[in-house]
Amino acid sequence: MLKIIICLFFIMQLGSHFKVSAQTPLTNAQWTLAYNSLVMSYASYCSLDQINSWGCPTGICQSSVTGGFFNTGNFHVASANLSEVIIEESPIPGLPDSIFTDVVHYVAIQGSQHFLVFRGSNNTENWAEDFFVTHSTYIYPDGTDSPYKVESGFNFVWNNLKDDVVSQLTRAGCIGNCDLVITGHSLGGAISTLAAFYLSQLNPGWTISVRTFGSPRVGDAAFATAYNNEVINTFRFVNYQDSIPHLPFEWGTDYIHVNTEIWISTNQTGTPFSIPPPAAVYCPTTEDPSCSDSVHINIWSILNMNEFLYFHRRYFGNDLETFCTGWTPAITI
Repeated sequence: MLKIIICLFFIMQLGSHFKVSAQTPLTNAQWTLAYNSLVMSYASYCSLDQINSWGCPTGICQSSVTGGFFNTGNFHVASANLSEVIIEESPIPGLPDSIFTDVVHYVAIQGSQHFLVFRGSNNTENWAEDFFVTHSTYIYPDGTDSPYKVESGFNFVWNNLKDDVVSQLTRAGCIGNCDLVITGHSLGGAISTLAAFYLSQLNPGWTISVRTFGSPRVGDAAFATAYNNEVINTFRFVNYQDSIPHLPFEWGTDYIHVNTEIWISTNQTGTPFSIPPPAAVYCPTTEDPSCSDSVHINIWSILNMNEFLYFHRRYFGNDLETFCTGWTPAITI
């Protein structure tokens, strides 16, 4: 909590946003992939048993908008892992050391495509650990320093995951000219961004695309430019007034979002997802002032995590807080 409050001193936010109506040019097939990527991203918050057995309820995975993607025989999970990461020394003086977080990452296969999925923070308290404000150097696959700066916490997590992730993909048969989609929600979206940049450099022959949901900013302008040139097929979805994509704040820092943003510009909570969704706005310009960057979050909502994370937990008609209810095997306490 303290770290997010520290971030708030960088900016004074107003309480209004612009209205826009431009429809996204995404095809229906791209929207179907986006929805199925969101389902896989939200599924990463379920138990490992539920993920590995893919005990997804019919109402979610057999709905018409999935296009039969999750049908038995077409889709299966190759492996699901939970990795524990301990940050032994905080990069901000005066804040706690020995910070613990765990990250679920799994590989799924559908037809000839592989999917690499990362989970975000699994409880609200961990939000305080997701943002360090400070930068650290992105490391190239050959181990040398790049000129790019990325958020310290995200970078630390990825550097501790990358060897396991590469091995996980290899075991799943993602080799040669692998067609890989990387997806994640929240912290999982940030890790997906770093993973895509790294894997595209490690394996130039791979076809890599990215779908993130509610991702925070990951790195500086130099990183964003390099990423946009390297991982062209990226869509970063933002749900209405989701607060998390505004962090770390761009004012007073060097953080810049990667492209390309797709913004759901009105409140669709409680509305079943449809293809194409209403009020979906294509935002080709970095930090486009007519897209989610036009939304100014209420800084005092940080005092109430349920309010602060309300739209963050409600992408594409799915409520993250109840998403894993009904999956099998049932979680027993």
